[in-house]
Amino acid sequence: MNYYSVTLYIQTYGRFNMEIIIAIVGTVFTIISVIIAYFQLRGDRKQPKIVEIQTERLKVLAVIPAPVLRAVGNNPPAVRLDIWKEWQNLEDAIREPNPNTGKGKPIKLTRLLPPTRDRLQRALANCDVLHFSGHGTESGLLMETEHGREELIKSDDFAKLFADSKVKLVVLSACKSVKTAEALRKAGAPAVIATRESVPDNVAKLFSSRFYAELTDGKPFAAALESAQAVVERKYGAKAAQNFTLLGKGKSRLKMPKNPADKPIIDFGEPENIGLPANLCMVDRGAELVEISERFEQANTRLVCIHGIGGIGKSHIAIEAAHRNAWRFPDGIIWLKAETPQFQLADICRNIAYLLKIEQKEISEEQLRHKALDAISAHKCLIILDNAETIPPDERKQIAGFLRGFDPRRGSKALVTSRAAIAEFEQLDGASPLHSVGKFEDIHATQLLYEEAMRRNLWTEIKSKVTEFLQHGRGHPFLLSRSVAWAKDRGIEPALRDLAQLKGGAEEAAKELVGKMVDGLNEPGRCVLRVMPIFEGGADNEAISAVCGEIADEGIRELTQSGLPNYDHGAKRYSLHLLVADYVIANMQLEGDEELTARKKHAQHYAKVAEKYDETPMEGWRVLDVDWENIRSGANFAVQELARAFGVDDEPISLRNLLTKELSIEGREEQLRLAGDYSWALCGYVFRRRPVDGLRWSLAGAVAFHARDDKKRLAATYNNIGEIHRAQSNYSEALQWYQKSVEISEQIGDRAGLAATYNNIGE
Repeated sequence: MNYYSVTLYIQTYGRFNMEIIIAIVGTVFTIISVIIAYFQLRGDRKQPKIVEIQTERLKVLAVIPAPVLRAVGNNPPAVRLDIWKEWQNLEDAIREPNPNTGKGKPIKLTRLLPPTRDRLQRALANCDVLHFSGHGTESGLLMETEHGREELIKSDDFAKLFADSKVKLVVLSACKSVKTAEALRKAGAPAVIATRESVPDNVAKLFSSRFYAELTDGKPFAAALESAQAVVERKYGAKAAQNFTLLGKGKSRLKMPKNPADKPIIDFGEPENIGLPANLCMVDRGAELVEISERFEQANTRLVCIHGIGGIGKSHIAIEAAHRNAWRFPDGIIWLKAETPQFQLADICRNIAYLLKIEQKEISEEQLRHKALDAISAHKCLIILDNAETIPPDERKQIAGFLRGFDPRRGSKALVTSRAAIAEFEQLDGASPLHSVGKFEDIHATQLLYEEAMRRNLWTEIKSKVTEFLQHGRGHPFLLSRSVAWAKDRGIEPALRDLAQLKGGAEEAAKELVGKMVDGLNEPGRCVLRVMPIFEGGADNEAISAVCGEIADEGIRELTQSGLPNYDHGAKRYSLHLLVADYVIANMQLEGDEELTARKKHAQHYAKVAEKYDETPMEGWRVLDVDWENIRSGANFAVQELARAFGVDDEPISLRNLLTKELSIEGREEQLRLAGDYSWALCGYVFRRRPVDGLRWSLAGAVAFHARDDKKRLAATYNNIGEIHRAQSNYSEALQWYQKSVEISEQIGDRAGLAATYNNIGE
């Protein structure tokens, strides 16, 4: 039985403190509190909607194989597939509202990971529709092995996988898939949609959106197909529409739930992660990816080490390897950028604690270290340290000692990237260093040149000069890609003359080329480039304009033409390659008031972006996560500025001490507003995802609301801080914050806030 103190205010008799023992389960008061908590708003905040019944959705299994190597040898597949583009197209199609009803589609879309024969056979027992998006041949369909190699599943063998399944419909978005569809029909599949030729992305997305809308409306398969074909024909012509064909029971239809949901659920197929960047499209690093996967599979592998010169692609390999092997680590993935001299073993332990819900109340760093070791030894996690060469030598020894301590046989592994081999890591028992990540072979370098030249409409001019570009590119992916950009900007012959003058090895030549490209910029381009390192997660036009003002559009155009930034055409985002960022930081870095102003504008912009987490159901957060690195950076800046304004450091204990004092807002209004905005906007995010810095953000928000005498938000924030501690099993600490919230809510008569806190106490 739980109990707590409630302070009662009675006007006639004054103030009395009474200890009231309340039975949490079964008492009338708690029931009333729960009802109020669910049906009233906590202050002016929206309560999250809870999906009770997941069976009210059609179950669609997405199979998107994208092998990185052929079945034998180290050659890439004959035709490469951008797995993330394929998935995004399908996800967008499912998310689009039904044009017939205006409501969301009642579908649960699940991605199969890894997309292998065995995994598929097991997953077929629990899906209504199979959606295959990949490559097909006259003989069958291309899938993957667990390591990422091609595996051709012949049509008859593919059909046998469905022998005991309950799948009602198979959609094959793969060229030359009609023969496989025929084999599926012979094996008993009720209906199959097949395609004769490859399907462009825009056509596939439009077709899927309308086809699944019609299916969930209860239309027969043939009618749903005809409707989708009609939409495709209107926009892309009859040939594109006739590429889709139906084999089987056209009059059949899917049995829809009696009470269909009004929005889809999207399951990306990956476990929880902390800090792992979004996927990047890899070009021909298949051998490294397969080798990493093979080493992860080995029980005695403790640590995989990747090293190579700057800009060669180590971080990209690590990111792609983490996403492709995420299924091996169901308890989560932690990505840590070891890019500051302050990086410590404690950073690793704190992230493990947050991921695995380890209690951190009143324990020393040594105790936390032991708890973290025990936890990862008992779970299957992946810990990634990127750019480990920046870690101070003494701290490397501490981290190496920690990595030596966990038991890898249970499934946890570590992955470390660095420019040079690090003895402390590579000499550990169970360490598995890769050979140094080296230059591209000519066949891969040529493929990269071709793709970059096609993207810039330059292949016709470049193809006769490929040998010269390969020679000057030195097999370095950054140097090769920027050589094409330089040729587009300067002209083929002038660019080749400039490239021929580059000195030194690949990394030195790449740095020199960056300098030449920067020297060619005008003032708007240089101004935008200088602020780009602030955007830790990349940025779109709107964010850059928020920081740079009127010159942003001209500067972005100039930078895009120069080829200096990376540009993601799908997400419409700009980012800097590490070599470009290094050059900017070393030669063009913002300083003093100029840097402070830029960071303030950055933080103010992303505070507004952060509000979308509060406005969007959790299943839609993955779309917002592309901005998370910038939001986190902005929130940390807000905390630092608030602490600086009050002359304290930004550690939780210092922020908590401010809550015991009377605070003046004079001259601090801007800092208080920014810290409060982030805390309020990220309340739901902190509650559901438990980021490492969530407590600091909430405490800073509490300081802001305390100083501004905003009691309603202060009470809600105290309640949120209690929830953070409760999630870490710090129950006594949580109760103290709940009691603070109760006291303020009683003072201001906030029944909804009071009920919400009582409900949390009672859980």
